[in-house]
Amino acid sequence: MLGKTNATVSSGGSGGGATVTAVNKTGSTISTGQKVWINDGGQVQGSSYQMHGSSGTSTYYLLANNVIDPTGQYGSKSSNVYSLTGTEATQISTSFSGSCSGFNYYFYDGENEALLLSSVFSPADVQPSYYNLNNNNIYGLVSMVVIPGYKSNYCMPNSSTIRTFDYTTGNLSDAYTLTTPNTDYRRGSLVYLDVYKTLYSIYGSSGKYWEITDDGLVEGTWKTPGWFTPVGCTQDCQYIICKSYFLGGAEYNLRLLKVNSQLDIVALTQTEMPADLQDYYGAKCSITFNAKTQILTCTKTNSSDYVVMQYSGGSWTKLNIDLSTELASYPYWRGCLFLSDDLSRASLNVGTVSNGAYYGRIVNLTAQTGYIAQNYATYNVNSDTITGYAAENAAMDASFTANVAGAVS
Repeated sequence: MLGKTNATVSSGGSGGGATVTAVNKTGSTISTGQKVWINDGGQVQGSSYQMHGSSGTSTYYLLANNVIDPTGQYGSKSSNVYSLTGTEATQISTSFSGSCSGFNYYFYDGENEALLLSSVFSPADVQPSYYNLNNNNIYGLVSMVVIPGYKSNYCMPNSSTIRTFDYTTGNLSDAYTLTTPNTDYRRGSLVYLDVYKTLYSIYGSSGKYWEITDDGLVEGTWKTPGWFTPVGCTQDCQYIICKSYFLGGAEYNLRLLKVNSQLDIVALTQTEMPADLQDYYGAKCSITFNAKTQILTCTKTNSSDYVVMQYSGGSWTKLNIDLSTELASYPYWRGCLFLSDDLSRASLNVGTVSNGAYYGRIVNLTAQTGYIAQNYATYNVNSDTITGYAAENAAMDASFTANVAGAVS
């Protein structure tokens, strides 16, 4: 059972053991004797609203295409760009040709950040166009395949040229010419690891790498860990977050690559991954990784399941981001979960019927400190969750006492 302590009573509201005072954030009343799951703080959902697509106020179904920028102030769905407040999305532009959040990338150079959007579903067979949705600064990286990675500002217009781009202006500069063309560049196969100053092609059983030196590029061949599409890497360059090879649409299986040294990079097996991520190894899902906050989100297609993990100090920690109220009305994911850097706002692409209509939803989040009772769900419950029984009735948002097995650390 998930939860670090179990209740000492099976019903009623009394019994030996410690007690915990918590706020009821389940969305409904709690009755005396009811089993409860209690977490120490987290982000809980407040108000929400719809961000419409290119057909005005209609649903406008398009796979995985609802996003917000890192500030949470701007969003995009289909060809529209919006200014976001706590209550509504106001259309400010129709200049963007469409977005598919399965192929969007966060970039961060240690100071500036950007969210680049792709206007096509797949980078596998076409050269997509990317746009920066950040502080309402939208510019085109037309027919450029961007290269994710911490402190990366690299992209490729063709199989032989590597360019740099400025996050804030969109200006492009030719940087390097490859001696051997990278014919897999359009598959989104490249990633940059700043600690080694090296670009890698991670696709197939063998690939190329290019170490950046004062004299230019030093090219080499290496044995890759498999067939993957990199999404980004942690700031210490210890992990590369990847999607498995193309499954269809914007959905993949999650893969984590462990970087042991410059050319020793291995794909973790399902059991080697953090426990909360193992379920996404074999599930079709949409994946994002924020290079600044180091937050990874995975949403399981046509399911209510999702997970939010943050990397820090060499380990992955599950964050308590409770979207259960929204998912009660729109239970099926069909796209990525995007979070603002301060975790005050989220964007969801969710629906009401499996394989049916999907909606771009904007959700406001509020940080809750102290103990809170939440609904039992994989995204709310982890090894630190306290389980117990309510010792009294509690209305929504009211404090109550719960019996638990022992002292709470």
